[in-house]
Amino acid sequence: MTDRETSTLELTFTSFCEAVSELLDQQAADKGYQQAGLSGSNPLYALVSDMAGGPGHALGEVVYKATRYAKRRDPSDLLKIAAWAYLVWRFDNQTPDSRPPCPTRG
Repeated sequence: MTDRETSTLELTFTSFCEAVSELLDQQAADKGYQQAGLSGSNPLYALVSDMAGGPGHALGEVVYKATRYAKRRDPSDLLKIAAWAYLVWRFDNQTPDSRPPCPTRG
């Protein structure tokens, strides 16, 4: 069965959220991006955001993945867009003082 033939029973919001959660949790830990789990701190995101002066890198990833999806139609890009959007929503909606500590901060 091809990706496009996947039954509508498998294409639910719950399954989408579970796939995004897997990207943010286990796959990120496997790659060494973060070890604290989905609801824990994310020092790497904080470091890159601080270096970029905000969520520019993450938003650039969203644009890149959207552009790539438009060309390739790879559903995994949609999951990655959602994962990046979640990170921006989670970490950039906080005041700087309430963010998890960043390794570069004293």
